[in-house]
Amino acid sequence: MGSKIVDWLVKNIILPRYKNVKYPGFIIINFKTQKGKEVYFRQILFPENLLRDIEDTIEKTNRRKIVELYNMGVSLGWNFGKMFCMPTIESDSKKTIENYGKFTSKWNFSTWAKDADMKELDIDDKKISYEFDQHIVCRGNGKGYIITEGAQAGVGKYLFCDDTIETVQLKCQGRNDEKCETLWATRDELKKKGIDYKKGKVLYEIDDFSKEKNFNTIKPTRYTNKSTYNMLKSRIFNLEEGHITYKNQVFFDCTVILYYLMELILQQDKETKEIIYQLSFDYGREIARNESHEFVPQILAALGWGDTLITQKENKTTVQIFYFPWCSIIEEGIEFLLFRGLLSGMLTSTLNRKINLKKYDKLTRDNYIVMKFSEM
Repeated sequence: MGSKIVDWLVKNIILPRYKNVKYPGFIIINFKTQKGKEVYFRQILFPENLLRDIEDTIEKTNRRKIVELYNMGVSLGWNFGKMFCMPTIESDSKKTIENYGKFTSKWNFSTWAKDADMKELDIDDKKISYEFDQHIVCRGNGKGYIITEGAQAGVGKYLFCDDTIETVQLKCQGRNDEKCETLWATRDELKKKGIDYKKGKVLYEIDDFSKEKNFNTIKPTRYTNKSTYNMLKSRIFNLEEGHITYKNQVFFDCTVILYYLMELILQQDKETKEIIYQLSFDYGREIARNESHEFVPQILAALGWGDTLITQKENKTTVQIFYFPWCSIIEEGIEFLLFRGLLSGMLTSTLNRKINLKKYDKLTRDNYIVMKFSEM
């Protein structure tokens, strides 16, 4: 089957069947694997430029933390492989792995790049190479520590059942190369080739994915009525080369695991916490500039964050978000720096006064959570 036909099938037949974007507050991926196991998880639309700025700023302020960004991606890729019940060399045949690599990976990369081609798959030597056109984030900064290198390394570690698998981006359009090119290989193989690499490790492993469906099941919203589909149909959001854009900003599909890994890992020290909050605040303030107050709940719903109610009493703002995206990492003492910064910045623009949502509470119900954010 030709590459162009595969691309068309993935983007026009397969992806729409698996992804539900028609309900306000929710973006859901749901399907059954070839082995009959159900895969169900929540996605959000996350701003590409914010992730780019996080990589750029952390590299500039503390280069030692680049490995933490890489490990964030490794953790994402590993858990992604586990959640998707991906084949591995210990449990599946070479043929199964080859079929998965050549076809299913098109689906995996379909919203992260304009095009993705597997150039080499050597199962015996545990080696894979990919070529990408317009891969998100790295196309803008030439880095891609989290979702170009790190996430691919995590998938490689899972696929080959080998913790020494790493991914190196040999070429990148963000570094003025014609295409982006990644190599997955063992550390020994990379050493032989004289290629520098980062030593990656899985920082967080999700044991049980069954709760994903329980806490993220689609429910009717009371306060918002805009879904991703509504925003695309009304042309508030645009779809350009597989990417959703708003105000010329790209919002890319990602499992909420990535969001929670960012929250968990980036809150580890005071300096990084302040950086992350401020970057998110500045981005939120800009994206909501010249918008009405009603804009905030509706765009949050369309981006997949749940059903938002904003109240003001005695000059204090409180935000409740019903059906906030759930992931088991939420139980690890998350401080919601990214989200609080983003939301505070948006409200600062729409309310025309400085808002800092420093207080946060998580209310757990039987099968959903409510997040409450407020000023002190």
